[in-house]
Amino acid sequence: MAKLYELISNYCYAQLCDAENAVSELQQRVRWRKVDTNDSIEMMCALVRLETIQQVTKDISVFIRMRTRLMPSVSFIIDPNN
Repeated sequence: MAKLYELISNYCYAQLCDAENAVSELQQRVRWRKVDTNDSIEMMCALVRLETIQQVTKDISVFIRMRTRLMPSVSFIIDPNN
Protein backbone atom coordinates (compact mmCIF):
# COMPACT_ATOMS: atom_id res chain seq x y z
CA MET A 1 0.00 0.00 0.00
CA ALA A 2 2.89 2.38 0.69
CA LYS A 3 3.89 2.18 -2.97
CA LEU A 4 0.34 3.12 -4.00
CA TYR A 5 0.41 6.16 -1.71
CA GLU A 6 3.76 7.16 -3.16
CA LEU A 7 2.41 6.87 -6.72
CA ILE A 8 -0.66 8.93 -5.85
CA SER A 9 1.51 11.53 -4.14
CA ASN A 10 3.90 11.76 -7.10
CA TYR A 11 0.99 12.07 -9.53
CA CYS A 12 -0.61 14.86 -7.49
CA TYR A 13 2.69 16.70 -7.21
CA ALA A 14 3.32 16.45 -10.95
CA GLN A 15 -0.17 17.73 -11.77
CA LEU A 16 0.21 20.60 -9.32
CA CYS A 17 3.59 21.60 -10.76
CA ASP A 18 2.21 21.43 -14.29
CA ALA A 19 -0.76 23.65 -13.42
CA GLU A 20 1.46 26.18 -11.60
CA ASN A 21 3.84 26.30 -14.57
CA ALA A 22 0.93 26.87 -16.97
CA VAL A 23 -0.31 29.84 -14.92
CA SER A 24 3.19 31.26 -14.65
CA GLU A 25 3.77 30.89 -18.38
CA LEU A 26 0.51 32.67 -19.18
CA GLN A 27 1.41 35.50 -16.79
CA GLN A 28 4.79 35.90 -18.49
CA ARG A 29 3.22 35.94 -21.97
CA VAL A 30 0.82 38.76 -21.18
CA ARG A 31 3.16 40.83 -19.01
CA TRP A 32 4.52 42.99 -21.84
CA ARG A 33 1.55 43.28 -24.15
CA LYS A 34 -2.06 44.31 -24.13
CA VAL A 35 -4.35 41.63 -22.70
CA ASP A 36 -7.30 40.61 -24.86
CA THR A 37 -10.40 38.51 -24.20
CA ASN A 38 -8.75 35.26 -25.23
CA ASP A 39 -5.87 35.86 -22.83
CA SER A 40 -8.34 36.50 -20.02
CA ILE A 41 -10.31 33.35 -20.74
CA GLU A 42 -7.14 31.27 -21.02
CA MET A 43 -5.86 32.64 -17.69
CA MET A 44 -9.21 32.04 -16.02
CA CYS A 45 -9.23 28.41 -17.19
CA ALA A 46 -5.64 27.90 -16.01
CA LEU A 47 -6.42 29.38 -12.60
CA VAL A 48 -9.56 27.26 -12.23
CA ARG A 49 -7.53 24.15 -13.14
CA LEU A 50 -4.86 25.08 -10.58
CA GLU A 51 -7.44 25.68 -7.84
CA THR A 52 -9.19 22.41 -8.66
CA ILE A 53 -5.95 20.43 -8.53
CA GLN A 54 -5.04 22.10 -5.23
CA GLN A 55 -8.41 21.17 -3.72
CA VAL A 56 -8.36 17.60 -5.05
CA THR A 57 -4.79 17.12 -3.80
CA LYS A 58 -5.83 18.41 -0.38
CA ASP A 59 -8.83 16.05 -0.32
CA ILE A 60 -6.72 13.07 -1.37
CA SER A 61 -4.18 13.78 1.36
CA VAL A 62 -7.00 13.88 3.92
CA PHE A 63 -8.28 10.50 2.68
CA ILE A 64 -4.81 9.01 2.86
CA ARG A 65 -4.33 10.29 6.41
CA MET A 66 -7.73 8.90 7.37
CA ARG A 67 -6.86 5.56 5.83
CA THR A 68 -3.45 5.25 7.43
CA ARG A 69 -4.31 6.61 10.88
CA LEU A 70 -7.99 6.06 11.55
CA MET A 71 -9.22 3.14 9.46
CA PRO A 72 -6.39 0.72 8.66
CA SER A 73 -8.79 -2.11 7.83
CA VAL A 74 -10.76 -0.22 5.14
CA SER A 75 -9.53 -0.17 1.53
CA PHE A 76 -8.51 3.20 0.13
CA ILE A 77 -9.45 4.18 -3.43
CA ILE A 78 -7.80 1.25 -5.21
CA ASP A 79 -7.22 -2.16 -3.76
CA PRO A 80 -4.27 -3.69 -5.64
CA ASN A 81 -5.39 -7.16 -4.57
CA ASN A 82 -8.65 -6.96 -6.58
